[in-house]
Amino acid sequence: MLEIAQKIYETAQRYSESAKILNSINLEQRKSSQIMAALSLELYFKCIYLIENGKEFKVNGKRSHDFKKLFEDLDEKTKDLIVSYYNILISTRDLSDIKAIEKKMVGKHIINTSFHSIIENWSNVFIKFRYSYEPANRYIDMFFFPEIEEALLSIINAKMILDINSTAHNES
Repeated sequence: MLEIAQKIYETAQRYSESAKILNSINLEQRKSSQIMAALSLELYFKCIYLIENGKEFKVNGKRSHDFKKLFEDLDEKTKDLIVSYYNILISTRDLSDIKAIEKKMVGKHIINTSFHSIIENWSNVFIKFRYSYEPANRYIDMFFFPEIEEALLSIINAKMILDINSTAHNES
């Protein structure tokens, strides 16, 4: 199980790196970058789920890209830790870039920093945007991808270490 979780983790890391590269090229690559970022987050959530449950995440017996549902199916303590760590990262983040973007936007658009709102908005980015020729319903910003990714990585790393220690302890 830990070996599969490690492979999921490594794949998520590659998608994350691809998202960052695409995002740095130009604005025309934004949707592609968002798809890679969303896949990365989905895989991080699936990695945590696998470590906790010892099985692949499925909805009604089928694979799913809905990482909001994935998050909801995690252990309560894990969810609390993810949200708490994310909130710490957001509280210490310089939000001047976000404030500048909000000023430029027409109307009174406030960019939401709530973890739960973000996960709900992002959970179907892969489904909505994967085919660039299809019209997208609306733009979805993914400003806080680094903070969510860091929160998930901290949980994955802790769980992998605990799982390795538990396995080693059981073998001795």
